[in-house]
Amino acid sequence: MSPQNTSNLWATLCQDLQNERQSVEAAKHHLAADSFVNAARAVFGSRPKRLAEALEIAGDVHQSAGGIEQARDSYVEAVSIAMDLADIPVCVRMLMKLGAVYESLGDLPNAKNVYRHGIKLTQETHYAADLPVLLNNLSDVEKRMGRFTDAERHYQRSIDIATTLHGQSHPEVATLLNNFGVFHLERGDDIRAENLHTQALAIREKVYGATHPEVARSLHNLAVVFQSRGDFQKAKAYYEAALSTFQQYVGPEDRELQTLIKNYRTLPVA
Repeated sequence: MSPQNTSNLWATLCQDLQNERQSVEAAKHHLAADSFVNAARAVFGSRPKRLAEALEIAGDVHQSAGGIEQARDSYVEAVSIAMDLADIPVCVRMLMKLGAVYESLGDLPNAKNVYRHGIKLTQETHYAADLPVLLNNLSDVEKRMGRFTDAERHYQRSIDIATTLHGQSHPEVATLLNNFGVFHLERGDDIRAENLHTQALAIREKVYGATHPEVARSLHNLAVVFQSRGDFQKAKAYYEAALSTFQQYVGPEDRELQTLIKNYRTLPVA
């Protein structure tokens, strides 16, 4: 079979899956994903890289339809294939997805092991592109497990590495600063939280301009910081700035906007 023919078959399989997802209820998406993988096994059994891609797509479909266990199984097999192929970028990407699935299942020890495996791979192969996100994800797990010292160390390391890779004014750096700010506010350190969210806001304004959903997220987080401190006037100003921006981009049913409005309404009435 020529490369052109297999390419056409792959495109056809992907289109068939998309058509099936659009034409059936969510509960049947799992069957569509399984059929997609079975077809990929039949057509691309001798091309494991393509099969790994099919398993990843199926895992994504399962997860979006609420099939967390099915997603886990798809990602586990995809990781195994990617490891056999020594395809480190694909393997690391699958490990990040697998770790997130374990987190969704509440299986924090396995999530931690998966993220640590990904970190080890990036260090052994000098593939650093995904290392900051892996460290951030590991931090989230450590935090949920009550290992706050380890979580703080990994958060800071993720920021340092992302800054080295991308420079100080990069969206990924802003996201990591944001997450570290949330961590510190949860730990009761509103001063450190304010500093980190202010840094994230400055980067996002530089990258996106003054009105952008990412900017609004930083404004929202700062509003929460000021509210926790009892500075309600400043919190009100930041809530209103965040609302003004978000409402330009999303409708009233948007969950993030609803959370913002709910938080805003918790401010004491002057």
